[in-house]
Amino acid sequence: MLIILITGLIAGLLIGLSTEYFTSSQYSPTKKIASAAKTGPATIIIEGFSVGMLSTTLPMIIICIAMITSFSFSGGFQNFGLGIYGIGIAAVAARF
Repeated sequence: MLIILITGLIAGLLIGLSTEYFTSSQYSPTKKIASAAKTGPATIIIEGFSVGMLSTTLPMIIICIAMITSFSFSGGFQNFGLGIYGIGIAAVAARF
C-alpha cells in the first residue's frame, strides 16, 4: 500500500513540474508564444493553441502510468476490486 501512495505522490509532483514548465515565463513554451506576438494576433492564437494542446500530453501519460502502476501494485490483475481501490488511493495521494 505504501508503494501505491508513493506512486500517487510522484504522479502529482511530475504533473506539477510539467505545469510549471508550460506556464512559467522562464521556459521556452511561453517564450515562443511571446515571440509569436511580433507577427500579429493570429500567430499568437495558433501558437497558444498548439502549446496548450501539447501541454496536456505529458500529464495524460503520467496519469495513465500512475493508474496502471497502482492497479498492478494493489493486486488488480488478480482482483479487479482491489485494483480500483489502489487507483483511488493513488488519486487521493496525488491531491496532497
